[in-house]
Amino acid sequence: MGAPHVGSPSRVEVCRDLLVPSTWVVGPSPDGDAAGRWAAQILVELGVIRSSDFLRALRPGQLGASMFPAARGPELATLTLLCSAWAVYDDALESTGRPDPAISRALRQGSAPADAPALVRAFARAGEGLRSRSPAWRRRFAATFDATVATVAYEVRLREALARGRPPSVDAYLAWRRVNIGLGAMLPLVEHSLGRQVVPDGSMADWTAACTDVFLAINDHCSRDKDGPGRLDLASSLAAARGWRLDEADRAVVRFHDQAVARVEAEAQRLRHRFAEEPVVLDWMDGVHRLLAGFGAWHRVAPRYAELAA
Repeated sequence: MGAPHVGSPSRVEVCRDLLVPSTWVVGPSPDGDAAGRWAAQILVELGVIRSSDFLRALRPGQLGASMFPAARGPELATLTLLCSAWAVYDDALESTGRPDPAISRALRQGSAPADAPALVRAFARAGEGLRSRSPAWRRRFAATFDATVATVAYEVRLREALARGRPPSVDAYLAWRRVNIGLGAMLPLVEHSLGRQVVPDGSMADWTAACTDVFLAINDHCSRDKDGPGRLDLASSLAAARGWRLDEADRAVVRFHDQAVARVEAEAQRLRHRFAEEPVVLDWMDGVHRLLAGFGAWHRVAPRYAELAA
């Protein structure tokens, strides 16, 4: 997994052991608290959340404000509700293994029947807030969201094999996780946070692939204590494949993260030349970099990952 982890003045630690370029780091949106309160109110009123413990652990205001620091007002509120509802849905998917097509419809249409389950109606409220985007944008976002949740079927098989003492190979794990982590769906949400549309083309494939690896490394590294001994993550796959102790594998994930950050920077430099006359694209790329840093910063403060916050 390459050279040891080395910091420099141009790097900022966003969560334990994970450094990103200082240019990626900005303060959270000042509207985060208001957006968090609104999203929490919707989730409680609809009956999605029956205990305040989940909201305290998730810190939805910090989640939205950190990942989408340019968003304000209604746009940030929509993004915060969507990400919070998605966290609830993700936890449910891990136990049921079955995506709910009604959630996808509600998100696409921005509406749901009055008697629909609470979580479906929450996604409908989020979808309602995305109606300002074009139909093409909404179809593109919904397709990436559907692709992400569809990975749960394979996750069930991976976890069943893991329970029988057969962890996935590193290649098999990464092939699944790179879709499952959901950055593909986050990319158009950065567009929403900026109020503009950018359709990535083929020249951005290596950059988006590197961004995906940063995103998954952050979550895998920071959720390792949360997930307990039955870990399905990059470190456990590496440990099984290479005969390493888990602490050795955890350090390898940090190096994987660092290498992915370096790839993002190299590809971004190339793309800045290519899109030098397209400031909308460059602003969106900066927004994606800030999403990555903000995702790490949220892991640092969310009690959901409190074991690693110290």
